[in-house]
Amino acid sequence: MKKFLNVSLRTPNDLVYKELNRYPVKINFVVSCVRYWLKLLHMSDERLPRKAYSMLFDMDTKDKITWATHVRKCLFQNGFGYVWVQQGVGNVKAFLTVFRQRLIDCHWQILNEHICTSERLSVYSSFSCSSSMVLPKYL
Repeated sequence: MKKFLNVSLRTPNDLVYKELNRYPVKINFVVSCVRYWLKLLHMSDERLPRKAYSMLFDMDTKDKITWATHVRKCLFQNGFGYVWVQQGVGNVKAFLTVFRQRLIDCHWQILNEHICTSERLSVYSSFSCSSSMVLPKYL
């Protein structure tokens, strides 16, 4: 993205994301992990991946850090703790759409706050924070 904008490799990533109205690939990774977790929940108990998840879930309840721990923390941090408590959702596709949008919205809030409060980015923020509304990708 920095080459596309023809800026230095030292340019802060937040500025590049904002200028191109993009979000980090990490969001897609997190959504994929939650999608797989939901898929595991719908598997029968005899399947090996489901047995492995049950073992990870038990270890998580005993305060061991596992993959399930990261999924749980991610859901709770983004306001979807009830999904972990219920161990599932009704409509997986609708949930993943809302979950992805929540991650993107949180990303934009953190990014805009960082740009507007950073002394290093004060010149840029004087231009961008006055109109800090981020346009949707389809515009």
